[in-house]
Amino acid sequence: MSRDWKTVAAQARLLAPFRDGEEPSMFYGAVGLFETGAVEEARPLMQRARPRVAQTPFVNYYAERLLRDPTSRAFTENFTGQWLSLRAIDA
Repeated sequence: MSRDWKTVAAQARLLAPFRDGEEPSMFYGAVGLFETGAVEEARPLMQRARPRVAQTPFVNYYAERLLRDPTSRAFTENFTGQWLSLRAIDA
């Protein structure tokens, strides 16, 4: 399944601030922001959403990546962009 994380991130910004009871939307917003490189913006959403969403493997995977290793996305982006020249490829 293909995910358009830029759209998810944009929607999260439009819907913010989230209210109590909107934790699933917060979670997906955090993932979208994280996947588009906005780690610092995503972290508070994930911290707020994680305790109130079902603890599935998908939720745990993203929560661990985002909350425990906030630089992993930046490292991946920089490595692939600089060393593999992926920035030169049009999406």
